[in-house]
Amino acid sequence: MKLSLRTFIEVLRTGRGPTTRALDAIFTPPYAGSGFEEVQEEGALDSPLADWGVQLMLDAGAGIAEILHINSWPDELKESLRAEVLRPAVEQGLKVRFFWEGHAGSDAEWILREPATAGDVDVVFRTAWSKVQQTSVEEVEVAVS
Repeated sequence: MKLSLRTFIEVLRTGRGPTTRALDAIFTPPYAGSGFEEVQEEGALDSPLADWGVQLMLDAGAGIAEILHINSWPDELKESLRAEVLRPAVEQGLKVRFFWEGHAGSDAEWILREPATAGDVDVVFRTAWSKVQQTSVEEVEVAVS
C-alpha cells in the first residue's frame, strides 16, 4: 500500500491509518446488516475479499487501495484473526480497535494488546520493516508479503 510520507509519519506516530480507521468503523457495535453473519464462516475474509466485505469497507470510508491492501494479506493470517478475534467480538458485541506497527521479524503478523478501554479488543497489525520502503521523496510503500 502506498502512503504519502505525511500519512506514513502519522501512522508511525499513532498506529492509525486509512485501513485501520475503516476496520474500526466496521467492527464497532451494534453489529447488524450484511457482512456480520458472513464473518462467522470459515474463509470469509479470503482473497479476493467478497462483495459484502468490499461494500463494508467502502461504506466505512476505505478506498480501493485499502481493499487491495487487505487482499494482499495472507489468507491464513486473515483467517486466524477472523476465528480468534472478529467472530467472538461480533458474537459478544465487543468493539475492536485496529493499529499498525513495524517490527523486526520477517513476516506479517497480528497481536493483541491490552486495550485502553475495558471491554474493547485491540489488534495490532505488524509488518516487517524489510517490507517498508520509501519509494520517492513523498511516498512510502508498505507491503505485506
